[in-house]
Order: sequence, then structure tokens, then C-alpha cells
Amino acid sequence: MNFVLDSEVGQVELAIHAKYEKYGLALPKFSFVIVTKKINTRAMLKRGAQNFDNPKSGTVFDNMVTLPERYFAFVNL
Repeated sequence: MNFVLDSEVGQVELAIHAKYEKYGLALPKFSFVIVTKKINTRAMLKRGAQNFDNPKSGTVFDNMVTLPERYFAFVNL
């Protein structure tokens, strides 16, 4: 996270500063947010006895994955 703050955020601030100064505008307030992922759930589609595939693009996982106490099953599409 320090790397993001020290390098990437600094570069974004420099770019914003350069553009706003060029046009004589007041500098905007700037915030950055780092989101971390702590979910290790893997979803696979069962294709036969021993074959599994990744879900198709656009597949939506709702509360059945985020609330593991609920039962969920995947349909072979």
C-alpha cells in the first residue's frame, strides 16, 4: 500500500496539478482508496465426471457465495 501511495498517487497528483495549472483552475480535492480482496472462493462449472471449466463471462454470483451458510449449486449451461 505504501508503494501505491508513494508512486502511483504521486504521479496522478502531478498529472492533475499540471492540467489544472495549465487552464488556471483551482486544484480539486483528491482521495485514493485501496480495496483488498479477502475472498478465496473459486467457482467452477462441472463438465462431466472429472472436467471443470471457468464460468462464462458475465456470470453473476449473489449472496449465495458471500453467505456460505446458504446452499448453492451450479447448473451445467
